[in-house]
Amino acid sequence: MDINIELSSNNFTYGDEPITIVTNQIPLNNGIDEDATFEYLYTNQNGETSATMPTDVGKYTVTATLKSNTHIGESTTSFEIMPKNITQPDVVGTPQVYNTLTAVIEDIDSQYLTYQWYRNGMKLTNETAGSYKLDVLDSGANITVSATGNKNYQGTLISNFVEVSKLLISGQLLVDINEIEKSSNVMLTPDVSNVFPVEAQIGGSFEWYVEDVLVTTASSYIITDVDVNKSIKVVYTPDEMFAGTVDNISIVEREEPEIEIEPEIETEPEIETEPEIETESEIETEPEIEPEPEIEPEPEIELEPEIEPEPEIEPEPEVEPEPEVEPEPELETEEDKYTNNLFLSSTTNKVSPTGNIFATTVSSTEEIEESIEDESQIDLTTIFVDIAASAWYYADVLNVYTKGLLTGVSSTEFAPNDNVTRSMVASIIHRIEDEPIVYTKSTTTDIVANSWYDMPVSWAMTVGIIDETAKFRPNDYITQDELATMLYNYANYIGVDMSYDIDTSDETITRAEISTVVSRFLEIIE
Repeated sequence: MDINIELSSNNFTYGDEPITIVTNQIPLNNGIDEDATFEYLYTNQNGETSATMPTDVGKYTVTATLKSNTHIGESTTSFEIMPKNITQPDVVGTPQVYNTLTAVIEDIDSQYLTYQWYRNGMKLTNETAGSYKLDVLDSGANITVSATGNKNYQGTLISNFVEVSKLLISGQLLVDINEIEKSSNVMLTPDVSNVFPVEAQIGGSFEWYVEDVLVTTASSYIITDVDVNKSIKVVYTPDEMFAGTVDNISIVEREEPEIEIEPEIETEPEIETEPEIETESEIETEPEIEPEPEIEPEPEIELEPEIEPEPEIEPEPEVEPEPEVEPEPELETEEDKYTNNLFLSSTTNKVSPTGNIFATTVSSTEEIEESIEDESQIDLTTIFVDIAASAWYYADVLNVYTKGLLTGVSSTEFAPNDNVTRSMVASIIHRIEDEPIVYTKSTTTDIVANSWYDMPVSWAMTVGIIDETAKFRPNDYITQDELATMLYNYANYIGVDMSYDIDTSDETITRAEISTVVSRFLEIIE
C-alpha cells in the first residue's frame, strides 16, 4: 500500500514551532488498514539518523513506514531548519579602568556566539571572549563589541559604544633649579618620571607661568636675570585620554655678589725742605739762664689716727626648711601598659587600652601649629581646597605630603575621605624605602605590566612584604587587617621590632586615616 506524507512547511526557523507531519494511506483494492501505525525516521545531511524530530539547523529527510499486519508501505520527504538572526549585543559594566565589561544578548546562549572587542574602532588583538577587562590604555576611549552568530544563529551586529572614564593622574612634577643659583640663562626642563600612571608621561603638554602670568607653552623654559626672586610655575597636562594635572612651583633665588671697592691709594706726603743754616755771624749767643733757687720742702702733716670700725653684728642663722616629703610613686595602671602602642586615640596623648591601630585622632590647635613649623611653614589650605587647617588629620597629611609619600588626587584636591587601594599602600612603603629598583617582576596574574604600581608591588613581593603566591588585587580597597600585616612585614624587613598590641578589623582605610597611620609608623622606624 502506498502512503503519502504531508508537511505543514518544508522549512522553519530555529526556535520556532516545528513543522507538522501528516501521513495518509492511499487506498488500494484491498482497502485501508484502520489499525495501522506509522514510524518516522529522520536523517540529517551527514547521514545520521534519529527517531526524534530534529531542532538544530540543517537539511533533513523524514521516512514514514506503515506498521500493519495486513498492509505495508513507506514514503520519504525532506525539509530544512533555518538559522535564526541574532539581535544587537549590549555592553554591561561600569566603564572605568581596571573594571570588566560584558557583552550580553538576551535569550541566546553564549555558546552560539563569538565576539570581538574594539577600542576607538580599532580591533583589540586576542580579545574575543564574552568579557573584557579595561586597562590604562582604555582611559577616555570608546569601547564596542561585535557579536557573530554560529550554529543555530546567523548574522553579525555591533554594540553601541561605551565611553570609559578618564583616569586621573597623580604624582609629582620635578624641576631642578640648583643650577640657577650659579649662572643666568639656565634652561629648565621638567621631569615627568614621577607622574602616574606611566602611560600618562607621554604626549602631554606644558604651561609656564611667571608670577601667575602665562609666558610659554614650550617643553622647557630659559631663566634669565629678570626672573630672579620671582615665582616660576610649570603645569603638566597629560594626553586627552587622561584627566587632571600636576605642577611644580619654584622661587628663583640668586644672591648678587658684592662688589669689592678698591681702597684709595694714599699720596706720599710732601717732603719739607730743611731750613737754611745761618752763618756764625748771624747766630747770636743766648744769655745764660740763672738757676732758680731750690724750694724747701713743706713740713709733713701728721695724720690723725684711724678710727677702728665697730664690729659687725653677725646675722642670726637661718632656719633650715623642713625637707619636702616625696609623694609615693603612682601605681602603674592598665592604660600605661600600652604606652608603646604605635597609634593614639585621643587628644591627651594617652594610648587607648584597646590598642586600636586605626583610631581617629583629633589633634589640638597647638599640635597642628607645631607640626606646621616643623614642615617649613607649608599651608595645605592654599594647595588643596578640601583640606581645612582645623581638620583632625591636618598635621599628618602635611607630614606625608612634605615627605613625598602621598600627594593629591589632583593639583587642587587631596580627597581625604576617599578609600585607599592595596596598590597605593605598596607605593607608599616603596617611597619610604627610597623607591628601590628590582628587575624580577611579579608573576601574579592580576598585576598589569609597566603599570604605575608594577615596580612597588614587585619589590614588596621580592622582599617578603606581600605574599607572592596569591593574587594581589591591586584595585581592591585595603582593610585595616591587610594594612597592619604589610606594615608589620616591612618593619621586620628593616629590622624594627613591631611587637605592639594591634586591634584591627576588615574596615577600609581613608586617605586621611592612612596619613595618620603612616606618620606614626615613621616615628617608630626612624
